[in-house]
Amino acid sequence: MGVLRIIVWALLLTLVEAHGFCAPSPNTIVVLGSSTAAGVGASTYQTSWVGLLTSALASKGYIVQNVSISGTNTGDSLARFDRDVTPNNPAFVVLATSIVNEPTDTAAQSYLAKTLLLIHKVESIGAIPVVVPPYPNDGFSASMYSSIQNIYTTLGAEGVPLLDFLDAADDGQGHWVAGLSLDG
Repeated sequence: MGVLRIIVWALLLTLVEAHGFCAPSPNTIVVLGSSTAAGVGASTYQTSWVGLLTSALASKGYIVQNVSISGTNTGDSLARFDRDVTPNNPAFVVLATSIVNEPTDTAAQSYLAKTLLLIHKVESIGAIPVVVPPYPNDGFSASMYSSIQNIYTTLGAEGVPLLDFLDAADDGQGHWVAGLSLDG
């Protein structure tokens, strides 16, 4: 198992064990995201990060409801939150929408503003938000990478747990580290 996966699972298991009994349905985790959260890009859904999370937590009695839809952005997530997340009464909601799905000319601003709204929606239903901020993308410009670093700073100041795929897997410019395998 790759170092990135070990870090992710350790963080999620720590969060679950520390906070797992504070919501109406303490063993439910909802993942609300786009293509990567839906398993696209992994060789199989089971080897995607959400597939591995689902497997790792099942033996501990947790249910992961993945309501991710490829191609959606944070605005789409806001629009379907009450329909796709709230009825599950989750203890945790993992917000994992890709910044590349945001409107091109306002991607960073749109992503941040709507992610902050999503965080507050999660908290309003009594769940704990966990955010997967932007992760590496070979199409990021230096300007976008700078904006993404600002997103991390702002979200970090919110005090919500962040699953930082960027720091572990980018080349210092926001691109994937050369040679990183399909499944991490």
